[in-house]
Amino acid sequence: MKKVFNPFTMDFDYVPFSIYQFPRNPDENCDSMAGYQIGDEWTNTESMQVYKCTHNATGEAMWRILCNSSSDKHLEYDFYNQCVVILDHNFGKFPAVTLTDDMGEEIIGDVDHFTNNRIVVTFDREVTGKIILN
Repeated sequence: MKKVFNPFTMDFDYVPFSIYQFPRNPDENCDSMAGYQIGDEWTNTESMQVYKCTHNATGEAMWRILCNSSSDKHLEYDFYNQCVVILDHNFGKFPAVTLTDDMGEEIIGDVDHFTNNRIVVTFDREVTGKIILN
């Protein structure tokens, strides 16, 4: 994890150390010996599923799925206790964005379409919830 300054809270947030994109899912061998760290994120560029490394012991790596996508350019991304969320969606457009908290209630955050394939969502406090794109 690395620290990134959040101008809304005037404090630092932790974001994934590295974000990887490959046309396959991670497996138990995508571990510390292969250079992966806990907190790293992996996007399967074919299925658009996003994974986060939660355990990186040699030969026993565990990657938790964070979001699923379907071919109709719909993406749901779960996030946990974050003020800043960086999401590479690879839609090639500026999608509609809906933000919900962990109870499913719609919430407000600052959504920046950084490129037509990446958004950055900033909240004024740590939030757990879901980003829904379509």
